[in-house]
Amino acid sequence: MVTLLAALVVASAAAASNPPSPSSGGQIAKPQTETSQHQSQAGNAQIRPESPPSSIKLAKTSVIHEPTGHKADENRDYAGPEWGLVYITAALALFTLGLATYTGLLYRSTVRTGKDAARTAKEALEFNQKSRQPVIAPLIRDASRLYPAKGSSQFALHSPVVAFTWENYGQSPAFLLRAELLLIPEVDLPKDGPDWSKAVVRRDSDTIAPFASEVTSRTPIQFRPAESFSEATTLLLNTKIERGGVRFHFYGRVLYQDTLGETMICGFAMKIFRDGTHYMRGGQRYNYRRKAADSELPSEAESTTT
Repeated sequence: MVTLLAALVVASAAAASNPPSPSSGGQIAKPQTETSQHQSQAGNAQIRPESPPSSIKLAKTSVIHEPTGHKADENRDYAGPEWGLVYITAALALFTLGLATYTGLLYRSTVRTGKDAARTAKEALEFNQKSRQPVIAPLIRDASRLYPAKGSSQFALHSPVVAFTWENYGQSPAFLLRAELLLIPEVDLPKDGPDWSKAVVRRDSDTIAPFASEVTSRTPIQFRPAESFSEATTLLLNTKIERGGVRFHFYGRVLYQDTLGETMICGFAMKIFRDGTHYMRGGQRYNYRRKAADSELPSEAESTTT
């Protein structure tokens, strides 16, 4: 019995490991035949090229030639929407450039106007300050004894004399420190400037009020030159005066201090005629006002009158 069962197991195992061949009939052989036919048709398709179907027609493709060079530019449509965008962009660029240029010019004009306004304000302030500063100059009061009588060989007071008072033509008072004065008969003022070694030095030490508040009782100063005139010199001088040309010139420089504590120098020069009329002479070389420097301070003269 055991031997029979073992034989059946071996037979079943052999049948499972060996399936039926394709030639075995029935339903199993038919699928294998269809598969073989498909494989043979595929092999034939690989060997024989497939001819195009007769119903398919090949269409001819036309070649479009793009125009090049100036012909392409002629055929372009510059009125199209894409060119309109280009035009708008260019217009905006030009507008921006013009606006930037105008802004730059406006800024430059504003800066220039500001500088001009600052300079004008500074000049006005300086002018106001200068107008308020004192200006000291002599005022001729009497010149009747300056010239000798016609044909005379001597002066009335043995020397030429001119009476004057110090006047302040500014708007603030000044303290007079020192004055160097010259009264000389000449045809004209020296071209090289005055010779201060012949000047008479005065130290009046007086406060000079502005001319508008002038004290009418101020005593005139009787000024005469340092050199003496002999009769021969006076007669020769009188002859030159009568022939014309020679006139007395009164000039000098004044050292004073203003209310701000600055030391100033004023120069003056005038030509006095026999009838007492007088005129300014010498230009800026003799007539000036400026701040005193050490090199501009007058030197002591040998003859001093107080």
